[in-house]
Amino acid sequence: MAASNRGSGCGCCGIFSFGVGFLLLVLMALGVFFYFTSTNNLRKYASDSPAVLPAVETSRQLYTSARQRFGRFFANPLEQSLMLSGLEINALLTESPELKSLQRGVVAALRKNFAELNCSLPIDFPFFSGYFFNYTLYLRPSLRGENIELQIYRIDKEGKQLSDEELRQFQNFVVQPANLVFSGWNKFQLNRSIRDIQIDNGNLIISR
Repeated sequence: MAASNRGSGCGCCGIFSFGVGFLLLVLMALGVFFYFTSTNNLRKYASDSPAVLPAVETSRQLYTSARQRFGRFFANPLEQSLMLSGLEINALLTESPELKSLQRGVVAALRKNFAELNCSLPIDFPFFSGYFFNYTLYLRPSLRGENIELQIYRIDKEGKQLSDEELRQFQNFVVQPANLVFSGWNKFQLNRSIRDIQIDNGNLIISR
């Protein structure tokens, strides 16, 4: 009789396991649903071929010089300012090993007081590849206290300016999170944090 009682159970463990398994399946289904919904929404913002970017003149020597000055400024708090030309910015974008994932898909043009970023970035998501983000971003970077603000005020997609609503969505979902990341990084620098960033006559100027 005792052996019979030990062999049987209340079934709670089996019900619990079934419930957990069912919940995981539901969460997986929701994840797949939201993934495909998101990629379908991305499709209307993507293009099926890369854009032709402006030609860039750069060299390994130019990259090495710019990289050394860039690294020295952020490593040494006694360095008070750093000025980079448009050519040097493009050398860093093109040659930096950390930015290899961009596949040379970003070209910067520094104007009088703003930057123009021409982008043709490949999308390589599961079940969503072979597309490109072809955009031109217009921005004026600045600082408010220790908070970095990119201030993207206009976006063109393949020559056509996005509407105010589309620009607002981009700012909410891309620019604001990016500002938070850059601002947090800047505060973490302590005595090496930057206090001013601006574009002046075709140069990016960063100061403490």
